[in-house]
Amino acid sequence: MRYYFELINHTSATLEPDALRQLSEDCDDCARIADNAERSAQAGHRYDGGQITITEMAPALVRDGTADMAIRLNQSTLVVRDASGNPVAEGSSEEYVGLPGSVSLAWKPALDSWVMTYMTFG
Repeated sequence: MRYYFELINHTSATLEPDALRQLSEDCDDCARIADNAERSAQAGHRYDGGQITITEMAPALVRDGTADMAIRLNQSTLVVRDASGNPVAEGSSEEYVGLPGSVSLAWKPALDSWVMTYMTFG
C-alpha cells in the first residue's frame, strides 16, 4: 500500500501512469489518477506539488487473499501548470491535512504482488 502511494507521487512528477495501472485492478480512483496524469502529459501540462504522505495506517484486515485498511494522509497543494507554466484550475487542489481514507488490495500470485482494488480518501 505504501509503495502504491509512492508510485502516485512518482506519477505526479513524471506523468507516466503505467506502473499505477500495473499494480491496480478494477480500482476506479486508481484509474482516475492514472488517466488524469496521462491526459495532462498529452496536453503538455506538469504538476507542482501534490505529494501524498501516509500519516496513519490501521492494521490490515487480511482474509482470503485480500487486505483492507483505513488510512490517514496529507497531500500538499497541487498546481497543474500548462506548457507555459501558467496555473490550470482543472486538476489543481488545495492542501489536505489528516484526510481519512481506505484501501483494499488483492494478492495476485502470478505477479507475486498485492494490487490495489479500491482506494478512496476525502
